[in-house]
Formats: sequence, structure tokens, C-alpha cells
Amino acid sequence: MADAKLARLIADVALTEKSIEMLNALPEADRDMFLATLLSVVESKDTRINGAVNNALTVVPLPLRGTVKKMLFH
Repeated sequence: MADAKLARLIADVALTEKSIEMLNALPEADRDMFLATLLSVVESKDTRINGAVNNALTVVPLPLRGTVKKMLFH
């Protein structure tokens, strides 16, 4: 279970070899909890970024928001 979580985290975040060694040195229960917390944060990142962008776009007139968002992020 932890190996799959670690592999997923490595794929999502650029972990250094030292970070991976540190994670592998933790007791299994602690490592599982730590990896679950990190994965949760990584997964919620996109939601938080989209919310921040949408909040920032509230100053742009509604008909132009889609165009401005595309110009900024595509």
C-alpha cells in the first residue's frame, strides 16, 4: 500500500533521493499516514489553484472571463 502511494507521490512531486530515503526510513504506520497526508495536499492543489484564479477573475467583466483565463493559462 505504501509503495503505491510513494510511487504516486514521486510521479506528482519531484522528490529527491534523500527525501525518498527519509520516507522509507520511517516506521510503516507513520509512513502510511505521512504519505496519505502528502497525497491529499497534492490532490487538493488543483482545486485551490482554480479557486484562487476564479477569485482573481472576479474583477474582470463576466463576458470576458473565459477569454482572459485562456490568455493567462493556455
